[in-house]
Amino acid sequence: MHGHEHLEFAPGFSPWLVVAIFAALAVLGAVLWFLWAHRSHTDTGPEKSEGNSSAPKDNEMKVMYGENIQILEMLRQQGGPMSQAEISEQMGTETERIANALKDMEAKGLIQRRWDAAKKTFIVALREW
Repeated sequence: MHGHEHLEFAPGFSPWLVVAIFAALAVLGAVLWFLWAHRSHTDTGPEKSEGNSSAPKDNEMKVMYGENIQILEMLRQQGGPMSQAEISEQMGTETERIANALKDMEAKGLIQRRWDAAKKTFIVALREW
């Protein structure tokens, strides 16, 4: 046993095949991890819990996310604050559903809300940075 020894493999077997399989598994793992991590950051609305039957389903979560974008765009186009009632009316969506979306958006720092006692509604504005 002098010098370098060479490993002998079965005919037709390539050690590069093993490397390729491990590389493919690593890429697959990275993609799955990225998709899982991205999903958890885009969820909106109340947290899901096993005992909460009123928690939104996945398709409802996508609609709620779309509403958030629509509300942000509406506030940008308005160029200033809007009442929660105006937002609900312009979107043609129930006030309670808009209220829940706005609470979530406020918690994420996307908007600011303040109560207007005279109008009995929240005034909503884009967050000042």
